[in-house]
Amino acid sequence: MITKSAITRNPLIRLAVGHLPRHLKRLTFLASLTAIAKNSNKPEKALIHKLNEVLDLSDHGDSALKFPIHVSRLIWANKEVFQADIQRLAECKGTEDDAVKSAVKIASATPDWLRYGAVEEVTKDIMALFKSDSCIFPAARA
Repeated sequence: MITKSAITRNPLIRLAVGHLPRHLKRLTFLASLTAIAKNSNKPEKALIHKLNEVLDLSDHGDSALKFPIHVSRLIWANKEVFQADIQRLAECKGTEDDAVKSAVKIASATPDWLRYGAVEEVTKDIMALFKSDSCIFPAARA
């Protein structure tokens, strides 16, 4: 079972992200999750452009996604807990039901300071991230 301790206990990160408005929490969650799934905290222009285009994260340009990508390893400090689910989503392993279960597991374990909406809303965004035709995760294309 995944617990909410799978995300950082760093009080500075929790304080900073916890006080963000909803749309910035969404941006932080999805950009940092993408970085963890890609196993990179170096924002590549093409990747952040596609991410912003697919999920409409920032009206102020792609550069807004850079910071959450840079600090993704701090946000997802205990990513090993999610690793199998992230890999299943990124590599399109298993059935559609398996993908939904993995997305729900990640969304459900997201602590309040990082969650920007109901589990169903976060799950929908996780599925859009991994199942879009954007080629962010080419193996996961539907």
